Amino acid sequence: MLCAVLLAAGGLLAPSTLASTNTRTAVAFSGAPSLHVSGRGLFTAHGRRVVLHGVNRPGGEFLYTKGRGIWDGPVDQASVTAIKSWDVTAVRVPLNEDCWNGEPYLKPAYRGVNYRRAVVAYVQLLNRNGIVAIVDLHRSDGLYAGPGAHCKTTVKALCMKPMPDAAHAIPFWLSVARTFKTNNAVIFDLFNEPFPPRAPGATEAEA
Repeated sequence: MLCAVLLAAGGLLAPSTLASTNTRTAVAFSGAPSLHVSGRGLFTAHGRRVVLHGVNRPGGEFLYTKGRGIWDGPVDQASVTAIKSWDVTAVRVPLNEDCWNGEPYLKPAYRGVNYRRAVVAYVQLLNRNGIVAIVDLHRSDGLYAGPGAHCKTTVKALCMKPMPDAAHAIPFWLSVARTFKTNNAVIFDLFNEPFPPRAPGATEAEA
């Protein structure tokens, strides 16, 4: 099944290399549209071009640092109904790679299986309401001391970094891809607002 990948830099769409390309037989979870990529366009299973209109649902990437849980505010049907009232067709769900990967420095309630189950449950709730979920890697490991670093003394995923770290981001995305590989109402946002020039020693140009 095809899961689309939304490249964070430039917003270009491309097929995932972690899933098959049999787009016409792919299905979505419940009421959300089954999507596939053709060229630079996003289409339903019936060939209708889709332009998503979305909002960001923050919390899952940072609230654990305050010791108050996984989500900042409700993630129930009432909250999704309110979102739908704005004619929203997509919700971005920012995630934390350490929480998803289950790094041991985190409280057990906010990491590993507990975190992943909470994310899956919210994605499924969005899908049941006809909303596409954009799963976003927002906070990652990596020690960056340049102007793009919000926290300069820790490698942990406690703040936003200018670039992801391969050692933890690759296992994160492999796991996320396995989790949602049969759900064509999920889009992958590889990394939030990458800014390579702000990573010390970086030679990449910003896309």
